[in-house]
Amino acid sequence: MNDKNTLIKKCSTCKYWKHEKNRYNSVLYPSYHPITFEEWKSKEELLELFPDNVRYCTNPKVLFYKRPASDGVAVFDGSAYDAYLTTGRDFGCVNHEDGENGEFPFNEFIENSY
Repeated sequence: MNDKNTLIKKCSTCKYWKHEKNRYNSVLYPSYHPITFEEWKSKEELLELFPDNVRYCTNPKVLFYKRPASDGVAVFDGSAYDAYLTTGRDFGCVNHEDGENGEFPFNEFIENSY
């Protein structure tokens, strides 16, 4: 168990924090405004709703629709069909493992999204 003096490492340096190119990523990087369903009018409009880089946590301890171990995590949704865990770069996790996660070109995405 971590005490208050223990530093929790962030997702941005974890080997399990990934942008999975073969997944349908419209939730993480929508090509249109999720309320108006129109294309983004400007970079500022996109950044107002989606200001930071978000990725999937692919840690094998993240279970789908199962009870997790004491050091694990599980994701559920009402359909029991699909669910996933996404986090921001500064989220801290006790299951962190150092490693290269590759930089998703977030700025490139922003430039090409409006």
